[in-house]
Amino acid sequence: MITLNEYKKALIDFYRYQIDSTSEKRKEREFHLKRQFSDETLNKIIHDTYSFAKDVVNSNTVKYNYCSFDIEDDNTFGIFLNISGGGGSDYIYKDSKSRLISDSILRKIFGNSFFIEVKVDEVERECEEDVLSFDYHYRLYMQGFPKNIDEIKEELSKINIENKIILGTGSYSNIKGGNTVSITGDGGNAWGYFGPAYKKLAPKLYLWEYYDKNPDNLSEDDLIDWYIKEYYEVRLRNLDANELLETLNNKFGDNIILLCHEEPGKIMSKKTFCHRRLLADWIELETGIIIPEISTDKNGVFREKETYDLKPKIKKLIK
Repeated sequence: MITLNEYKKALIDFYRYQIDSTSEKRKEREFHLKRQFSDETLNKIIHDTYSFAKDVVNSNTVKYNYCSFDIEDDNTFGIFLNISGGGGSDYIYKDSKSRLISDSILRKIFGNSFFIEVKVDEVERECEEDVLSFDYHYRLYMQGFPKNIDEIKEELSKINIENKIILGTGSYSNIKGGNTVSITGDGGNAWGYFGPAYKKLAPKLYLWEYYDKNPDNLSEDDLIDWYIKEYYEVRLRNLDANELLETLNNKFGDNIILLCHEEPGKIMSKKTFCHRRLLADWIELETGIIIPEISTDKNGVFREKETYDLKPKIKKLIK
């Protein structure tokens, strides 16, 4: 599946005329893209397009080299980044499931011979004597499928677009079963946990030592803010959320529960604050995937638990 950075690069690199090929023009398109579309929206477009593509290849009509889906209206819009002579870097269609479907990503999936458009059927309807009205039926119409549609179907089946790679986050004491993965430096051994671990997401030792000892006597709020900034700069700033999810999926499978020490709580404090929630809220901002705090029983049946929201603090760090 195309990553967020790959999609953004394709949008920014797109141009029609040589006048737009300079680095200055590219920076201008990057500015317009950032101003118009959040990463959350772009991630939604990516995931929605792959979800839609799966529906397309499973449609019985594809074998006749076309496919059609009814939609409520024509809500097509373009991603216009001030390209000379007009035109958009991509065009987005909206289906009846409110999915945002990218023309350029579909072409990447199905090939350049593929095209999609909105078609409108006008149906005459008699309302009363000598009075006519018209109904308009909209549909997404596609054709130009390649001969190896079965191969594409197989490739799409391997892509997880159901957002179930990470089921939730939890503490060692609250998670009794499920597909668990530790994200602490000690791997959870001090808590009697000896299961799978991914220590690349653990805080650096200096961060934990400063946070634990608080040598400068910072207030609790300032100490947590310091931790958030340090963890973001060291672990998250240069990390691609979609690539991280893909890595975790390849290593540990689906429905992963990320584990750490601290007990959860509705109110953020030094006792309840944990980098697992920082990671979860960052992933939500980057991809739109919501990762709840949970507890599980021995059978892995989970219950969501209320917790604090770190997204406002993370947004201040994302530039």
